[in-house]
Amino acid sequence: MDCSSCSADQTGPELSSGIDQSADQLATLLAQTPEFQELVRMSRLVNQDPDVRRLSMALNNQQTGNADPGSATFDALMAELEALPLVQTYRQAETAVRTLFQTVDQVISEGAGMAFAPNALHSACG
Repeated sequence: MDCSSCSADQTGPELSSGIDQSADQLATLLAQTPEFQELVRMSRLVNQDPDVRRLSMALNNQQTGNADPGSATFDALMAELEALPLVQTYRQAETAVRTLFQTVDQVISEGAGMAFAPNALHSACG
C-alpha cells in the first residue's frame, strides 16, 4: 500500500504526532482505572484456576474432535464453566471495562462530532 494516501500524511506530522501522544496517554489512563486493573487481576486468576483449565481443555477437545459446538456435551461444559463464581466475577469485570470504554467512546464521539470507535481503525502505515 502506498502510504501517500494515509490520513497521517494528509494531516501533517505535527498533528499526527499529537494524536498519537494523546492516544497513548488515553491508553495509559484507561489501563490505570480500577475497572481495567480488576479485569487484569481476574484474568490472571481465571487463567490459573484448575477448574477453569480443566473445563477449557475439555471444551478445546470437543472443538478439535469436530464435535458440534451446539452439542449437549459442549453446552454442558460451557454452562459448567460459566457457572463458576470466578468466571462470573471475571464476566462482571469484562462488563465494567466494556461500559467504561463505551463511555469514553461516547465522550470522544460527542467532542469530535462523529462516531469515534468505528473511525479509529489503525492505518496500514503505522
